[in-house]
Amino acid sequence: MNALVEFAVRRWQITLVVFAMLAAMGLSALLSIPRSVDPHFPIPVVAIVAVQPGADPADMEQTVAKPIEDVLRGIDNIDEISSRSVDGSSVITAVFDWGGDTEKYYDEVVREVNAIRGTLPSSLARLEFRKVRTTESAVLQLALVSDTASVRRLEKIAEDLRDRITQVDGIRRSAVFGVAKPEVRVAIDSGRLAQIGLPVTAVTDALRAGGADLPAGVVHSGRQRLNVEAGGAFRSLDEVAQVPVRAADGRVVRVRDVADVTWSTEEAAHLTRYNGKRAIFVTALQKDNINVLDVRDGVMAEVEAFRLRLPPDVRLEVGFDQSRDISTKLSILA
Repeated sequence: MNALVEFAVRRWQITLVVFAMLAAMGLSALLSIPRSVDPHFPIPVVAIVAVQPGADPADMEQTVAKPIEDVLRGIDNIDEISSRSVDGSSVITAVFDWGGDTEKYYDEVVREVNAIRGTLPSSLARLEFRKVRTTESAVLQLALVSDTASVRRLEKIAEDLRDRITQVDGIRRSAVFGVAKPEVRVAIDSGRLAQIGLPVTAVTDALRAGGADLPAGVVHSGRQRLNVEAGGAFRSLDEVAQVPVRAADGRVVRVRDVADVTWSTEEAAHLTRYNGKRAIFVTALQKDNINVLDVRDGVMAEVEAFRLRLPPDVRLEVGFDQSRDISTKLSILA
């Protein structure tokens, strides 16, 4: 140890250069290392979300979760498979070895599950594949607050704000929370159905068949062969009401004859408030290996420009700012 100290003192020029290099490396790291509350590292976990409206947990478990679990067990390097089923949805989670390639694991899950997509229930509305990331926390959460503006008007403003935020460099995606989705409500008159002698399933089956996009066949014109599609997607309430349920005795019973068709909204699963006021939230999520402070500055520039365009009865508030937590933790190290 004395020899090392003696060398450092006698060769002070070398010692000075070494310390200067260490200081330069530290300064470079301070300026270049991405700042984020949650550091990014790959997680070998893939989640599959299946949505089937109207199905009970037992049906979701047997017809959706179990077939997906069975096909996942055939993938190499998988450690654990678990699932959770509730009314209308199932979440199946696959955990792989930590030493492998997470992108490869994700691709294998997508390929294997899509291979059995045709064997899953036809009424499955959505099948999503999600990577588990440490950077899924929000960079910013903004609140649009108003006592008088309608929900639909707030939703339109929130969608415009989301589109602007998504274009900022470093933002993976942005989402709107607190808005109930519109839906078409078919209120069946059970007395009228009983009078005609039809079960409720006759109406649901007719609507399901009427809303399906199916190929109607082909038409030959000279040497040309043209595919003809029967566009089943409903475009108006009147199209839903006009769907035939049964034809008998020269008379067609349509949905409008046994039910009221109106616009409505889905059942609200939660209420969103900001400081006790009715609000809709817009959340921005970052990409991996990005400096949150830079991303935050870009988003706030868009927010300030957007705030100038707001109507007088709508306020835009910053509910959460991740950069505040980062600054607090960096101040502790200083």
